[in-house]
Amino acid sequence: DNSKNLRFNAKVYQLCGRPADFALLDLGCAGGGLVRSVLDDGFLAVGLEGSDTAKSLGLGEWGHCPLHLFTCDITEPFHLRQAKIPHDLQTFHVVTAWEVLEHIPEDRLDMLIGNIATHLKPGGYFVASVDTLPDGNLVSDSIYHVTLHDKAWWVRQFANQQFVEVET
Repeated sequence: DNSKNLRFNAKVYQLCGRPADFALLDLGCAGGGLVRSVLDDGFLAVGLEGSDTAKSLGLGEWGHCPLHLFTCDITEPFHLRQAKIPHDLQTFHVVTAWEVLEHIPEDRLDMLIGNIATHLKPGGYFVASVDTLPDGNLVSDSIYHVTLHDKAWWVRQFANQQFVEVET
């Protein structure tokens, strides 16, 4: 998957006041399309992907912006540092996670939400979509969507760590 949506980009730039130092972190970035589109707009973007498939096969944007796409277990503590000032934490105006949260076991969500909070600028936005339908592989008996709950449940999980839902 190498999705991008230029209308989304325009909306988040507007929502954040289009700061010159706009920065976006995409969790579960897959092929890195969103990251590349933000970089092409002249802003900072970083993508973290839990699987090394896209990287190892050179899929999507991994060959075009390798300094902005990384593999990482987002349920473990991580810290992204600024390139120009390596001891300073890089924070982001927007953190996204498209169709990622349902893949995270419930007992790992607090760490993930903490990682999001750590990397989000004050007043920043976390934007996500969550698939609420079961998914898996019947042949291998694998379950891909391990955390299936409705929107209200997800909103509570984030509210427990001081996130506030914004609808706009």
